[in-house]
Amino acid sequence: MGDPAVYFTIFRSVCRPIYYRLKRRIEVHICISFVAYKVHKELDCQLKDRKAKISANTAIEIAKTIYSITANLPDGTKLKHLLITNPRQKQLINIYPENFG
Repeated sequence: MGDPAVYFTIFRSVCRPIYYRLKRRIEVHICISFVAYKVHKELDCQLKDRKAKISANTAIEIAKTIYSITANLPDGTKLKHLLITNPRQKQLINIYPENFG
């Protein structure tokens, strides 16, 4: 883990203006923003580790378009199917096969 001051400096440059008056809401806003930033950076690092040729933003945009259908059959079983409609979605699934089983 790096120096906390460096992380705060990077985070401060990414954070948007806060328009709250209550201290608790400001703290929650900063916490959620920081967690979102860290998740985005982790996705970026994982994509680099897997030698993917797409950015984190592109992966997020592709993931937003992947849908699944779950059907409940009369005997109580469930069928689940991913709707893969284009090659970019297939590319993302090939990068993360363990998440799309």
